[in-house]
Amino acid sequence: MRKNTLDPSGQFNVKAVNASATAGPQSFALAGSVLIREGLNFTDASSYINTASGKRLATEFKNEGTNSVYASGEIWTANGVNFTFYLAGKARQHAKKFSGRSGITKQWES
Repeated sequence: MRKNTLDPSGQFNVKAVNASATAGPQSFALAGSVLIREGLNFTDASSYINTASGKRLATEFKNEGTNSVYASGEIWTANGVNFTFYLAGKARQHAKKFSGRSGITKQWES
């Protein structure tokens, strides 16, 4: 299955939280679409954003004002659910070498 397969008739709610003291300000993108452009500082949380649901949706926290991905993940969603994505900290050195990313993401369905 290919990445970022959107459900044209489905929707879900997404919230992003910067829980990483070392990451700096972030933006947040889902399936290649920027949902939060800037200003997601440490301890900041966005409001829920209604967006298209789907399968294998790429999640990316990017360093504010750049296209540089700090942390990324992937999610499969159902319609009508709420998900919160957390930027949770720095990757260990061996994980950073493997993924090329500096951060760690976690997700929670509510």
